[in-house]
Amino acid sequence: RDVTGVQTCALPISAADRAAGAHWLSGKFPSLSPERVLVCPGAQGALFAIAGQLAGPGDAICAGAMTYPGFRSLAAQQGWRLIPVAMDDEGLIPEAFDEACLQHQPKALYTTPTLHNPTTATMPAYRREMIAAIARAHNVPIIEDDAYGKLPRQSPPPPLAIFAPELTYYVSSLAKCLSPALRVAYVVPPDPRAATRLAGAVRATMSMTSPFTAAIATRWIQDGTADAVLAAIRAEMNERQDRKSVV
Repeated sequence: RDVTGVQTCALPISAADRAAGAHWLSGKFPSLSPERVLVCPGAQGALFAIAGQLAGPGDAICAGAMTYPGFRSLAAQQGWRLIPVAMDDEGLIPEAFDEACLQHQPKALYTTPTLHNPTTATMPAYRREMIAAIARAHNVPIIEDDAYGKLPRQSPPPPLAIFAPELTYYVSSLAKCLSPALRVAYVVPPDPRAATRLAGAVRATMSMTSPFTAAIATRWIQDGTADAVLAAIRAEMNERQDRKSVV
């Protein structure tokens, strides 16, 4: 076990890999220690392991009325009931989430507050704070999918994990912001106990994160390659947007 109590043998990942993940997330979690980071084999696998720890067949999970198809597929396969929460151009509507909690007693909320898939809406800070407060009032864990959080030109509002750290499983993937072939996700669980359970779930369902793939991600983050690739992707996105606006 490491200093957090997490069974590090569950995920054969080096301290350097965790440190790289903490560095990659430092803009969103300024004081994040490497011991709090789990390195998982891609965001989809992380979502499966997290939600599987929180809900069983027939249990309700709240999600936006329009939701990432990959999570919908997980829900269908595992028998989770997705409860649609009404949305507007700022993302989840807090009153609708509160009503869904009252009616369905969900086991979790799944949401992508930054560049939501498929609407591309980004939830402003005040609404993130409201959603976090409602989740806390109903004791509903939050699964925060931040797959696109590195892509905006300007830094998005703080993650939901900042507003409700004791409830939130924060998931950041490298596949969307660096390369689809780099199947590495960094997960920040709510606490050491949740981290231990999640590490066991990842080991049981996906065996392990590829040490080779994790080492590539670590090297890229350490030597600046990741920042350079991210900058190139942002530049290409900006150019495409500019061309679209001209047309």
